[in-house]
Amino acid sequence: TAVLQGRLYHPMRDVAEIKEAMLGSAAHAMLLLDHTKFGKTATYLHGTTGAFGTVITDAAAPVDEMAALRATGARVDVIDV
Repeated sequence: TAVLQGRLYHPMRDVAEIKEAMLGSAAHAMLLLDHTKFGKTATYLHGTTGAFGTVITDAAAPVDEMAALRATGARVDVIDV
């Protein structure tokens, strides 16, 4: 729901726990985000983008946020829409 400096947030704890469980059971995880998700937080932190093998976002994502994604160790693919 929200990403700030490579950290992932969701407003509902049970959904955050489901996301953590799904990620834990994945052989390869990919995260798809558009630019509207960046620079925000929510009540529950549920990990970082570094847990994903690949993060895909659009070219409108803030440059500092994309740098933060890469700093977590995630491979970041930027697409034009």
